[in-house]
Amino acid sequence: MAEQRSINLFLAVASACLLVSLVAPVNGQVQASGPTVALPCGQTVTGVNHGDHVSYLGIPYAEPPVSRLRFQPAQLVTCPSSHLNATSYGPACHQQLPTLDRPQSEDCLNLDVHVPSAPMTSQDETRPTLVWVYGGSNVEGSTSMYIGMPKLAAAADACVFSMNYRLGPLGYLAVDALALDDARGVAGNYGLTDIIASLQWVQANGAAFGCSTTNVTIYGQSSGGTNILALLANDEVAGLFSAAYALSPSTRLDFTQAHIQERQTPYLASTVCQGLEKQHLANCLRYAADAKDLVKAMPSTWNMDLKSLAPGATRENNNDFVPLVYVDGVTMKTSLKNALQQAWVDVPLVISYTSDETLLQPIDEVFSWTSADLEHFFKTNFSHMGPDVGQKLIGLYSPLTNPLKTYYDFAADVGMVCGVQQVMSWAHAGFQSPSGLIEYAMPLSQPLHLSFNEPGLAYPFHIWDWIVMEAAWNFFGLTYTPSAAELAAHEVLLNMVSVLAHTGRFTLAEFGDDGTINVIDNTTTPVVTATPAYKQQLCNSLTSLGFDDTFWWIN
Repeated sequence: MAEQRSINLFLAVASACLLVSLVAPVNGQVQASGPTVALPCGQTVTGVNHGDHVSYLGIPYAEPPVSRLRFQPAQLVTCPSSHLNATSYGPACHQQLPTLDRPQSEDCLNLDVHVPSAPMTSQDETRPTLVWVYGGSNVEGSTSMYIGMPKLAAAADACVFSMNYRLGPLGYLAVDALALDDARGVAGNYGLTDIIASLQWVQANGAAFGCSTTNVTIYGQSSGGTNILALLANDEVAGLFSAAYALSPSTRLDFTQAHIQERQTPYLASTVCQGLEKQHLANCLRYAADAKDLVKAMPSTWNMDLKSLAPGATRENNNDFVPLVYVDGVTMKTSLKNALQQAWVDVPLVISYTSDETLLQPIDEVFSWTSADLEHFFKTNFSHMGPDVGQKLIGLYSPLTNPLKTYYDFAADVGMVCGVQQVMSWAHAGFQSPSGLIEYAMPLSQPLHLSFNEPGLAYPFHIWDWIVMEAAWNFFGLTYTPSAAELAAHEVLLNMVSVLAHTGRFTLAEFGDDGTINVIDNTTTPVVTATPAYKQQLCNSLTSLGFDDTFWWIN
């Protein structure tokens, strides 16, 4: 049943992805004429016109990470070797799930540019730049996975860039042997180096598309948001972006090289390189092993699905999962806590999340729970943490009149909410720039059925805040008609992103000393309410019961 739900969810998203392929076919199946841009190096790039925006697709931004460049930091390429007909998506990076709208390849470091079609008021004017980082637990994803993302260009009157970056083992394997030939002297975090290279490409070429290279907001969802937070722990990226917006990021970003080595090394036993050491292992991984086989060998512990993240579901906390992003001392130089408190990259920082994150991959039996069932869950699943922990949880979340909602509130609080509150407190302590936190808590106006064998999802789940911001209501290939309150929430989020991109100003209430969170709900007018100390006492109580940072999401 669980596997079937995952398959149904994937097929729904994949079907939506197919819609994109009708607009931007792969491998030049449709040669659409469009505007041509001259890059500073003299080469030209031809795009495709979509009415309200123009897209330039599949532009290489780094050397192909193959052979000697496999398991190496990205090598920036600012100029294509010849004229580029950028009218179709480039390959996605290798991953275990198929990407039905485009092929996969190890040679996948390409980016897309989406620019509003409307003319600017003067030749000297540039539009603000948004750089999008997709999610997918750092093991899956592509620039076309988030259906409707290019629409933001016209809606926000901004340029939108999006890059493919390496995933899974090819993007994050960090065994010691790979550090031997790495100029950084460390291994792993290759996906982060890809994102940095794409930002450098924007600096080199953005102006040619009429896009600002000084007013650059990086934003991303899920692991895309996680990667953005990781970049804030590298002072060398300062100047590559001027603001950051992370949607539903994982916040546990303090893993050491020793921990990564211990957790990732068992993976090697499933590869053709098993039993090898040092340079022999590095050579095998770079030259002998097939890229597809390396990805196929990735165990499930590298892919942190939302269902297994639910507290009490399968384990005490998240220590069973294999971290991918870690503090290597070079690409991520220090822990997120240290970086924020010391303001290594001091830019306006916004984080948003939904009130019921893990509902995207629901647990079947929870739909039929009674209040007594939820009480039993609290008392039995956490008894090992203390004899009265379950009873105290019941007290924190009483009355248990809506067991489904209460369970997923609890899951989000433990895995997401308390973590992002802590991150914001670190940023507020160190940054001069404003920081803001948003909880999207508005119930869906109509249940969303992602598979045939489950009741509809009625509460905001992982990715729903992005869907509302982008007005990508039919993201899952299903017809969804937003309510007036949801349309108002869309305007709030779109205006927030647009103003952040244009001015670097945060339009909602800042986090501040009082820990204010902007709560979007349909119980108030307007739909967003600045709420001081929101859930602060709840998080303090959960931490005191043992729900500490080991329960925060990773990757």
